Amino acid sequence: MKLIIIGLAALLLIPSNTMEVRKPDEWQGPKTLEQVTKEYAEEYGISFELVSRIIACESNWNPSAYNYKTHDSGLMQINLPLHAKTAKAMSLDLSKVEGNIKYGLHLIRTNGTRDYKASRRCWDK
Repeated sequence: MKLIIIGLAALLLIPSNTMEVRKPDEWQGPKTLEQVTKEYAEEYGISFELVSRIIACESNWNPSAYNYKTHDSGLMQINLPLHAKTAKAMSLDLSKVEGNIKYGLHLIRTNGTRDYKASRRCWDK
């Protein structure tokens, strides 16, 4: 009986989709992370100041930030199990700085800041 319970518990811990979980690449671009973020924020029509505060709170501007517990990844801390398929359909690679920023901006443009409500006390000052 204990083995059955342990087996069922293990199944519950396996993500429902079978996506590859990778750490974001280290940033090696000719522009700073702030410059790239500002360009994309302008392209998406979103305040750079807001995006900058969210990134500072979510990842402390670390493009390699990765939460192994929640599988949130990159500057914008995108939840991989929840968003990887949609990002891929949009031709965005969440492990790349540009793809991570663009997808985070897509979320903000689509949903407002609700995807970042967990860190709101930090960035909404």
